Amino acid sequence: MTWDRSGNPLTNIITWLDRRGLEIINKFPYSIMRRLPLLGSILIPTSPVAQILWLLGNRQDLAQRIRKGEAFIGTLSSYLAYLVSNRYINDASNEALTGLWHPGNLRRIDLVYELLGIPREVGPEVIDNVHELGEVDGMKVGVLIADQQAAMVGEGCLSVGCGKVTNGTGSFMDAVVDEFKLVGGGLLPLLILKYGGNVFYGVEGFLPATGSVIDWLVRLGLLSSPQELDGLAHVDTQGIVVIPALAGVNVPPRPCARGLIDGLTLSTTREPL
Repeated sequence: MTWDRSGNPLTNIITWLDRRGLEIINKFPYSIMRRLPLLGSILIPTSPVAQILWLLGNRQDLAQRIRKGEAFIGTLSSYLAYLVSNRYINDASNEALTGLWHPGNLRRIDLVYELLGIPREVGPEVIDNVHELGEVDGMKVGVLIADQQAAMVGEGCLSVGCGKVTNGTGSFMDAVVDEFKLVGGGLLPLLILKYGGNVFYGVEGFLPATGSVIDWLVRLGLLSSPQELDGLAHVDTQGIVVIPALAGVNVPPRPCARGLIDGLTLSTTREPL
């Protein structure tokens, strides 16, 4: 999202479920660049870089204000940090996912800025996850961290080999590794936690739409509410297989994939479906 110096939002929030990133990565020259090893994990539809490129390309007024330092663009975490601290900052775990800051050497990736034509003004100061940001209504704010990473820290999942599944709108599988790694195959490098000289790394694979499929079923009228599923937990599914690719698939990288329901017969009823 973008905001001005007074902290007023200038755009709506663009979430990782938004598919406008496809418009960017399928357009020349990005369609060629995404084949390069460096950009393969950055130029994906769900990447903040793709959303930043869309905003810069479709809102020239914002692009000019950002270059003049009159407006800022960043992840929701950097916006919240701005509201608390009045500084253009972001924590290491969130900034590492933008594709503009390298979680391995902890520096800006100059080549990405140059190749993609992103102004250097797009780049908040990166802080540790444990950091005194300021106060809100008398409450001190001293931690800023991404959601799946926060779940891993909360569960004490920081040792190599530990894995954590976080389920919400999508489903995220995170595993701890001993150092920064570009694994490929749709898996994303992860900076789990940074404080002082301590940095914990991981890799992540995720399916964009899982919990959101339940909302979809409610909209279709197949479910009256999510709570109805409680009574269907032990129903025989009769061999029906559902691939919930309603927002593409990330592992393996198939952003244009579509959802699939297989195994339907004339005897299929609403409950197993």
